[in-house]
Amino acid sequence: MAAPAKHPLGTISKLLDLSERRLQQLSREGIITKAEGGRYELVPAVQGHIRYLRDCSLENGVVSIDVARQ
Repeated sequence: MAAPAKHPLGTISKLLDLSERRLQQLSREGIITKAEGGRYELVPAVQGHIRYLRDCSLENGVVSIDVARQ
């Protein structure tokens, strides 16, 4: 099986509709895992963001997408 493709910060931030800076913050917080070379695997990045949004909604009730982007 081939190794998963790794994508640049800009690609993942566009996919998740986040600024590059916010994606870097989530990476530093361990929510989105950065692969070597500053690139990101697609599936773990999306799953990490989904878990984060789910956790926010469970902790705070329903959360708007604008609040999740902060």
